[in-house]
Amino acid sequence: MAARATRWQMALGQMALGLIALTGGIMLGPGTAIARSRTVADAPPDLPEIAAGTVASVEDGATLTLDDGRVLRLAGLLAPAPPLALGPDTAWPAADAARRALADQVLGQPVSLHAAAAAPDRHGRLLGQLVLSDGTWLQAALVRAGADRVEPAAATAPLAPALLKAEADARRHHRGLWRLRAYAVLTPERLAARDTGTFVLVEGRVLSVAATHEATFLDFAADWHHGFTVRVPHAVLARAPAFDPAAFEGRRVRVRGWLVWEGRPILELADPTALEPLPGRRMATQPASRLPADERSAL
Repeated sequence: MAARATRWQMALGQMALGLIALTGGIMLGPGTAIARSRTVADAPPDLPEIAAGTVASVEDGATLTLDDGRVLRLAGLLAPAPPLALGPDTAWPAADAARRALADQVLGQPVSLHAAAAAPDRHGRLLGQLVLSDGTWLQAALVRAGADRVEPAAATAPLAPALLKAEADARRHHRGLWRLRAYAVLTPERLAARDTGTFVLVEGRVLSVAATHEATFLDFAADWHHGFTVRVPHAVLARAPAFDPAAFEGRRVRVRGWLVWEGRPILELADPTALEPLPGRRMATQPASRLPADERSAL
């Protein structure tokens, strides 16, 4: 196992060097700089202001500190970071570029944070949507520039459509991290054990949907024992009663989240907004593909 881990770390190291070579150490060039002019989708959210001040420092692509010491976290975003196997101090150009993209906009500038509630997270950070003095909504601007990815959650669900639209625009134009192979959208067949613990975007067709007393499963392979599965906990269904996983059977979708490996790749859906239907004809599926609930209950 140690030799295998070493080989994996070496491979990740080579990937990091490749990123540096590809980007020349700078990922966000003039063509992907954050534009101050904004679209309707980038309009600031209609949420109460919970904090305001001048930015004293920027820690990463989604975290900053005000001059009074309060730490703010941009909710709904996932800033690039080195893979865990490499360690937090590893050079990772995408992470450096995301931090610079945020710093270029906010360092030394007055900002305001907006959220439905002002409760800090477990790290003592205030979570919300960051707005510049000129009205620029930073989350949308960073995502549109390809600096960060969207990480849907229940608290940011109402804003997810606008953020996902901004991210789709960045992907379509290959801005920022979307030029890098490390952040490519994957197919179910390309998922491997080495992707465990990473945040992934996966596009594929849902072949069957099965519900148990613990969760609902969206299977992307005829044999669910070995193929990619999206697990939807009942807690997610309970807070979104209009969300019907069965409606995605036979449809091509894009899903995002943190991958675990339980003999096969499994992604646990954090929020319904993390599952996007893609254009295309819905295919008929075989009713026999649904498995008895007790056969899935051990998962």
